[in-house]
Amino acid sequence: MRSWYSRVAARLLQDRLLLTALELHTELVEAGHEEPQLREFFSNPANFERPAPDTLGMMLYPIG
Repeated sequence: MRSWYSRVAARLLQDRLLLTALELHTELVEAGHEEPQLREFFSNPANFERPAPDTLGMMLYPIG
């Protein structure tokens, strides 16, 4: 059975409450408990990268 922390972590990530999830992760680590789902999420840089703007589209359809 999943722990209470695991269920809360899953819900925070699902709802994209990332700052709250990070705060929970930090507090758990400082208390000597670690939630693997949070560790994996926050250690993956791909979760924080944004796609580059469509510069090709801007070149094909110039303004003015």
